[in-house]
Amino acid sequence: TMSVQPRLLYTLITHLDKPDFTQIAHYPNLNQPQLEQAAHKLIKQSYTGSDLLRTASSSEINFHLQIQHDIAVIIACTKNMKSRIAFKCLDGIFLRYLREGRPQKKRQMKTILKEEMAKGNALDNDKISQAEKNIEEVKAIALENIDKVLQRGEDLDVLDDRTGLLKNDAFQFKKKTNSLKTKMAARLILLGFVFLLLLLLILTILALVAMVGVFLLVCVVIPQIPGVQYNCFGNGNSGEKRALAFVMDMAHQWWVERGGIEEVSKWI
Repeated sequence: TMSVQPRLLYTLITHLDKPDFTQIAHYPNLNQPQLEQAAHKLIKQSYTGSDLLRTASSSEINFHLQIQHDIAVIIACTKNMKSRIAFKCLDGIFLRYLREGRPQKKRQMKTILKEEMAKGNALDNDKISQAEKNIEEVKAIALENIDKVLQRGEDLDVLDDRTGLLKNDAFQFKKKTNSLKTKMAARLILLGFVFLLLLLLILTILALVAMVGVFLLVCVVIPQIPGVQYNCFGNGNSGEKRALAFVMDMAHQWWVERGGIEEVSKWI
């Protein structure tokens, strides 16, 4: 059964300049002889004496083969493993094999195969795989958000209805506010008018009080002064004239005492 997670499963390195393509090493040691036999068979079928890169597939596994000079390296991996990762692993094995002086000891060569396979299986170290993983995560989040938006369709309709109700309430509130402002302005005008009437009434009362005071002064108090011959209730206009003359005399005397003779004389 094919593994869900992409993985490099098996690696084999062999000589091509020796009889029966002598195997140098393989990793890991699987209890699947058919896998090792299939790898050897593909090497024999593919070798033509020149360098090559080849991919072959079975029902569950892909084989990636690289031949350089007299060395062949083959990798078996799951069907969903990216080919570029497998060939990158092959290049790493060849470079280390050549850089470390073509080691012939199986233990040393197995270490190389193990480490390079581990790099290939660490998909998080592959920038392209990581980018693809991030894209898939973003896609999943986007699809989830779309589902949430679709599920909230009814909530959006309800929210739209509530928005309409709020707008209507705001309009009614504004209308009532304007009406209240008009009523308050009318009340202020009415209060101002009442205040003006009260002021006029107070002024009228004060004027009447002043007139009564003058009348009492002229017609009651002044006649009681010794030596004053004055009767405000005389016949015709003579009483009014006598009252006016008496008041003028009193005013003249007051101004004379205060040095205002010329002004009073002119006024008289």
